[in-house]
Amino acid sequence: MMPRQRTLLIIALMACLIVVSSSASFKILEPEGVEKNASCALVCVGSTGKGTTPWFGTSSAGAVLYLNVDMSGCGFIEPPRVTVSLHGDNRSSMMTGASAVYGVFSTSFFMRLEGYVHTAHEQRTNHPSFDHVKDHWSVNWSAAGYTC
Repeated sequence: MMPRQRTLLIIALMACLIVVSSSASFKILEPEGVEKNASCALVCVGSTGKGTTPWFGTSSAGAVLYLNVDMSGCGFIEPPRVTVSLHGDNRSSMMTGASAVYGVFSTSFFMRLEGYVHTAHEQRTNHPSFDHVKDHWSVNWSAAGYTC
């Protein structure tokens, strides 16, 4: 199975699991005293796609890369809670550093990826190559929010 097919299968399975679990019970915990319409709660998942992820930054930016993710198809009416995971070839699993989600809006969010690829077997730490990242890494994301 090709990596892209595997990613799409995982997303489809997650969506099925969410549909099954949401028909039983789905709840977003809010700060004390805040009440929202539970029937409007939604979890929306997606992937930026390997080889199609619109990373920006340059090689001169070192190990800092940025990403603007469109989630307008989810239909949120306010900024949801967003969780991300880095996906790619074996070098993405060696990334040490941080990925930060910021600038979350109802239709999009920004992500900053900063760190190094540490390869113990090569006994070195280096910045990921921008060309390698844009061709081989993507971001899987999930967002929980309200549609009404």
